[in-house]
Amino acid sequence: MGRKRGRWGTIRRERMNMPTFTVSARGSGSAEVSAVNWIAALGEAVASLGDADALERLACERLPNGTVIARDIATGSSFIVVPQLEEDELEPLIVEPIDSVDDELQLDALEGATSAHDACQCALQLAQELTPAESGAVLLLDRGMLRFTAVVGPESHKLDGVRLPRDTGIAGYVVDQRQSVVLRQASRDRRHCGEVDALTGYRTEDLVAVPVVSGRRIHGVLELMNLPADQDFPQRVIDQLEALGAALGERLQEITS
Repeated sequence: MGRKRGRWGTIRRERMNMPTFTVSARGSGSAEVSAVNWIAALGEAVASLGDADALERLACERLPNGTVIARDIATGSSFIVVPQLEEDELEPLIVEPIDSVDDELQLDALEGATSAHDACQCALQLAQELTPAESGAVLLLDRGMLRFTAVVGPESHKLDGVRLPRDTGIAGYVVDQRQSVVLRQASRDRRHCGEVDALTGYRTEDLVAVPVVSGRRIHGVLELMNLPADQDFPQRVIDQLEALGAALGERLQEITS
């Protein structure tokens, strides 16, 4: 009997040292699971977050930052598995403020960018000078996907480098239509991708998304999210953001050509 207790004690200690994952199911909440890997975590969580017996064929994609998106091909049910990192492992991409641009965009600031990543960071900095939006992102097309190339705001580290299918959410719509979108309640719009909010735990409400273009080429999307309660995105700011998206597109064209 003593030997058995020792074995169980070892098992409990090993479980306590297992990595923790947050598993979210669209429309069904989320659960924290300790497991040896993301596959085991997904298996444990599916039973409590969804109807496991109804799932037929899960297609899973592991993103560069360790996040996994799993979708059931037959039912459309989706799950997001996010590894919980220790504080010293987190490396959020923090965009530092630049000099004030007053009412006119200082588009020549983009000329100093020598890489696509630097250009996107610079554009996001300029965009934040135009409005008190809480968060923002630049998503670029990358081998048929949309990749978060520059991000800022709460929980932004969870999106850095994440790739999504080209037609995902508002960003996918902007890429497809090459038109800007402004929403006051994004979470209620049918085009909004709830999986991204589930991934970060951050709720998107106000949103403006403008295309990043050069001539007839679409490079991606620049987005700003969530304003103070008493503010909105005026047309003047939207016009400036569209000009910024075009300037970023031209710089990206120069860098990649």
